[in-house]
Amino acid sequence: MSALQRIGTLLIITLFAVTFVCLMTHPIATEKLTPRSTNFQIDMNTADVPTLSLLSGISATIGQYIVEHREKHGPLRSLQDLDNIRFIGPTTMKKIAPYIIFRLGTAHHD
Repeated sequence: MSALQRIGTLLIITLFAVTFVCLMTHPIATEKLTPRSTNFQIDMNTADVPTLSLLSGISATIGQYIVEHREKHGPLRSLQDLDNIRFIGPTTMKKIAPYIIFRLGTAHHD
């Protein structure tokens, strides 16, 4: 390898190292997202597993627990009823509270 090739290789390695260090110490700035009001609410008594999974903190597994709980114990009446479902605690209930409703009848009007 000639001296010129060694210098070129060393220059490329140095450039990659400097770029890597810069990216690690100065992450790319992203704009902060501000919460927006949402207009959707999920009926906890009629929603299927994929719909329940749209809620923050509710995985498909937890969604399945919700459906099974409804089938075994009847409709959910309030947020506190979710406390009886595996893996749903106060933190998750607080996160999902603005996005859920509990309709008890089958007929409803929006």
